[in-house]
Amino acid sequence: MRTKSWPGKLGDWIYDHWHLMAATVGPICIAGSNPWRNSLDQDAKTRAGWVFVIGVVLTIIGAVASWRRSKRITRLEADVVSAQKMRDDLQAGYSELVEAHQSICQELIRVLLSSIAARMELGDSERISLYGHNGTEFLLVGRYSNLNYAHNGHSERRSRSADVLQS
Repeated sequence: MRTKSWPGKLGDWIYDHWHLMAATVGPICIAGSNPWRNSLDQDAKTRAGWVFVIGVVLTIIGAVASWRRSKRITRLEADVVSAQKMRDDLQAGYSELVEAHQSICQELIRVLLSSIAARMELGDSERISLYGHNGTEFLLVGRYSNLNYAHNGHSERRSRSADVLQS
């Protein structure tokens, strides 16, 4: 993205804050015109009247613009809250889909390994393991055994159960 020059940044700042400048300059014009009103010079009184009118107009325009801007900001803040809630809902839904996908994959692996074990007629002391390769190493995807056993501190596994690991 191209950075703006200082005149561009100044223009953006003025665009964003003109309503505040108008609301500030207006009362200054109103207050500044009062000493001229008591002048004996008719031109000074006329200029004071115009400065007063300009001050009133600037004050009103600045106040109305500030009010309208605050309404827009309130709507934008509500839109941000709504978008954040939608994002959170989508993330929660995505997490649920990932969990469902993992559950389905685990069940498929369990069925596959039990089917292979049945076809191979594995005995109670045998088991079947499925490994995947990620390009550098083999990872255990699932294991199936017909046997109840406790091995090296592992909890006892139920008969005809599949031990499916998450990758």
